Amino acid sequence: MILDKLRIIANKVPIIYKITLPVVLILVVPVILFISYINKAGQKQIQATAHSSAVITQSLFEQSLLNYTEKASYMASTFVYSKSVAKSFAFADDIEGRAFLRKKMRSRIDSLKKQTQLGEKIRIHFHKPNAHSFWRAWLPEGNGAGGDDISKFRKTVTQISQTHQPVKGVEIGRAGLVIRGIMPIWKDSLYLGSVEAFFSFKQMFNQMHFPKNSNIFIFAPSKTATICSKFKNNIEIGNFTLITQNKKGKIEDINEAIIKAGFTKKYQTKVGSKYITTFPIRNFQDSINAVAIYIYDASKEEDIINAQSSKLKLIAIIV
Repeated sequence: MILDKLRIIANKVPIIYKITLPVVLILVVPVILFISYINKAGQKQIQATAHSSAVITQSLFEQSLLNYTEKASYMASTFVYSKSVAKSFAFADDIEGRAFLRKKMRSRIDSLKKQTQLGEKIRIHFHKPNAHSFWRAWLPEGNGAGGDDISKFRKTVTQISQTHQPVKGVEIGRAGLVIRGIMPIWKDSLYLGSVEAFFSFKQMFNQMHFPKNSNIFIFAPSKTATICSKFKNNIEIGNFTLITQNKKGKIEDINEAIIKAGFTKKYQTKVGSKYITTFPIRNFQDSINAVAIYIYDASKEEDIINAQSSKLKLIAIIV
């Protein structure tokens, strides 16, 4: 019964349609399949490129972090056996000691800049044996140059004051979340205190090469970010504070769940045309105290694929 009805309908179809329809199907179907293939292949290529970019960036990030840690340690070590440093610690009045050290060390710090060919700001900080700040070399007297107790939040300084052994790694302090190298200061066999050199992540980023369509952000728990007053007006997402970023960029694709995931393991996801990869940043005690979020923007690549698909669709329609 149904077959008979179909035959009747088929007999009523004009002969021109009976001829052209199979031809159209033969031409259009391959085009549709080809468009689908192009889209899938293009998306796979974009995904592979984004993944490769994230892997390379993480490797470069970790290697640069190691290099800057060693660089900071080397710079701090140049002050360890200085007679002027030892003499400054012997002053009964810390203000007089800082004034003496400032006078003696300024030329040495300038020389160190030239010697290391860093071309960037050098931060040198001297500490007393009781984990108090002695002299922040980049600050003028009366503006936080020294004398304050930092033992409650500077675990690197309390550690070296107890062990008298070098310490290096990432730690947050009043100067921010920075890369530190801390060395003990000696006069003969007497421990006088310690000295550190440190760099910001922004300084490290300036020496790294990122794809133009990418950005990297660093977040830390807001409760630890309060140690540094300059973070108080930074963007907050949930219980996390934006510490720094490679370049100015929108962060609407980052949410608290993504940041949290980065504190446990490497995490990857895709939001719109953005490929997001997180990886934890470990401190000097090898525990996670911040997370880096790398975003690869594939919008231009996807636009190209969409444009190609549109052209092929137009060809199919014309045919």
